[in-house]
Amino acid sequence: MVGWKDALSAVATGIGVRALNVLHGERPAPRLPVRAMGLHFANPLGLAAGFDRSGAMVKALAAAGFGFVEVGTVTPGTPHRLPRDRACPVGVNIGSRRDGLDAGVVDDYAAALRACWNRADYLAANLSSPFFRRDDDPTGLDTLLDRLKREQAAQAQGTGRRVPLTLKMHAGEEGTPLPAAVHAAHVHEVDGLVLVSASPRRLAAVAAALDPIPVISVGGVHSSWDVQERLAAGAALVQVYTAFVRGGARYPRHLLASIGAEVPA
Repeated sequence: MVGWKDALSAVATGIGVRALNVLHGERPAPRLPVRAMGLHFANPLGLAAGFDRSGAMVKALAAAGFGFVEVGTVTPGTPHRLPRDRACPVGVNIGSRRDGLDAGVVDDYAAALRACWNRADYLAANLSSPFFRRDDDPTGLDTLLDRLKREQAAQAQGTGRRVPLTLKMHAGEEGTPLPAAVHAAHVHEVDGLVLVSASPRRLAAVAAALDPIPVISVGGVHSSWDVQERLAAGAALVQVYTAFVRGGARYPRHLLASIGAEVPA
């Protein structure tokens, strides 16, 4: 029996292989430039991690119109095919296959950071996996972010290239205190936060608490209205996932054209 991950991988590979041919000769996606985390994005629409796990489809996904693509999750020993010639900014989502946030898990994150450093435009330390929830461990989270910030500084010094470090986390339910990870992100001065939430109000609360750290919004985004609502709530960038799987290779261009038509000249 084919599992859902295998089925989704097959769909993703099919879209990746066909995207360039399907879109060849069509008008390019509208440019809606954004600058965040020291990076330039042709538009604010990105593809969330989980679709292209290895980076093999980045060029095709950029051709589909995405302003950036987040690859992964990459863990130690995970093969990746991140391109050197970037058609758009590429984020790499890093993590561990082990539970919790003990010393071994922290080592896994650090190893993944080092392995992807030279091919990533930004890194996202993933706390949002439903199987390995880690953002309810403030002590372990402080240890993780302290280690990753030190690794970031060491790699930047050694390579002469600084790669922004972001944190991916769930926003928590409306009406509850903001998760400890929001405070940790602010204290450790991460370069950005990938926030999983379908609530623009919760997004606005987190963005206000983190200002000026940029927030990338993901979760429940389907239409151009959803994208504009997230940007208005304080997101610098917005990611989609399910909507692209359902909408196909032309979905990013159609959505961006709708946004461009609604942006005042």
